[in-house]
Amino acid sequence: MIDIKNVSVDFRQQKKQFTALRNVSLSIAEGEFICLLGASGCGKTTLLNAIAGFEKISSGSIKIAGEEVRKPDSHNTFLFQNYGLLPWRTVQHNVELGLENNIRNREERRKIAYKYLRLVGLEEFKDRHPAQLSGGMQQRVAIARALAVNPKILYMDEPLGALDVITRANLQDEIIRIWREFRKTIIFVTHDIEEAVYLADRVVIMAPNPGRIKAVLPINLGRGRDRTSAEFQQLRDKVYEIFEMKNFGEAEYYL
Repeated sequence: MIDIKNVSVDFRQQKKQFTALRNVSLSIAEGEFICLLGASGCGKTTLLNAIAGFEKISSGSIKIAGEEVRKPDSHNTFLFQNYGLLPWRTVQHNVELGLENNIRNREERRKIAYKYLRLVGLEEFKDRHPAQLSGGMQQRVAIARALAVNPKILYMDEPLGALDVITRANLQDEIIRIWREFRKTIIFVTHDIEEAVYLADRVVIMAPNPGRIKAVLPINLGRGRDRTSAEFQQLRDKVYEIFEMKNFGEAEYYL
């Protein structure tokens, strides 16, 4: 579904050129859950933005369903860490926001929004405003809003990074439950190794200076993953081991 070939992204900083990404290649299948994993500054958010059409690439190509990515596509949705909710709108009206350009009938928008609020367990809070909700509940609203427009691809940029450990774990389970039901293609940026191993079909491990792919690791654990199992811990340790590697080839390798 998504084909990334030899993508580089260069920026100008203080009259000097800075390479954020160099020669990144990756293919992502429809319905796959991919985690882009790496430390700050490794280019994972730049790569996500480039795939989504928000960042112009300097060389290479990115194609989605065979079409070159040149700008953001309204059929795909971006989910941010800071939720992006409008404080003056109710929960219901925040979820309806993405529907307003395409669905003029207010009752139809209301029904769709309510359906997805029920999906994330917040239908009883539909008339509240974001400030009246916890951080975890606000992110659930953001997820409902993202799903309401029926996107083909969900881009998630560290959406759980600001949450406490318990809320974060609960929302990880919620995201997996929704993904299993709808099978959307998800590209999820994180710097948390355990989160990546828990969520992903494959973990794309990135290295900095310049940003590039260090390894692509399949997570062959099935679903309903147990963080305390020996298999989970072995994979987590394998990812950490790759992180610590200092010497590796220019081209990414696949495990």
